[in-house]
Amino acid sequence: MIDFGQWTRCFIGNNSGDVFAAYFDWGGLREVQLTCGEGNKDNGWGYKHIRDGHESDWQAKLDELAHWGLVPNASWDDLMSMANDVNIAFPSYTGGGGNTKCTVGQTAFVSNGVIVQIINSKTVWNTSNGRVITSHPTSSQVCR
Repeated sequence: MIDFGQWTRCFIGNNSGDVFAAYFDWGGLREVQLTCGEGNKDNGWGYKHIRDGHESDWQAKLDELAHWGLVPNASWDDLMSMANDVNIAFPSYTGGGGNTKCTVGQTAFVSNGVIVQIINSKTVWNTSNGRVITSHPTSSQVCR
C-alpha cells in the first residue's frame, strides 16, 4: 500500500499527517483519510496504530484469501484499505458518538462468479478532522 517515500516520511520523518489513502463517506458527504498517524496499538490513530494493533488480524484474513488464489501480490494493508473503502462508502452498520463514526462492512471476494469469502471489518474515524482512527476484521455486525 505504501511506497518507500511514504514509509520514510511516516517512520523516519514522523509526518503523522501524510495521507496514505482517501475514501468517501456518502452519509457524511466528506472525505475520510488514512494518514500515517501516531501512537501504538494501545493508543493513537492512523496507519501506525492499525499496523501495531491489527496487522496480524489483517494478515490472517489475507492468508485465508490466498487459499482461493485471491488478491495475489497484495499485502495486509492493501486488504485493510480495500475494506476501509467498502466500510466507509457502503456500510452494513453505522454507529459511533461524539466526534467518531464507526462503520462495519462486508467485503466479498468472488472466484468464477461465486462468493468464496466474506470479510467483516470495522473502520472508525474522527468526524471533526476526517482521519481514520482504526480498522480491523471483526466477527460482529455492530460497532462496540
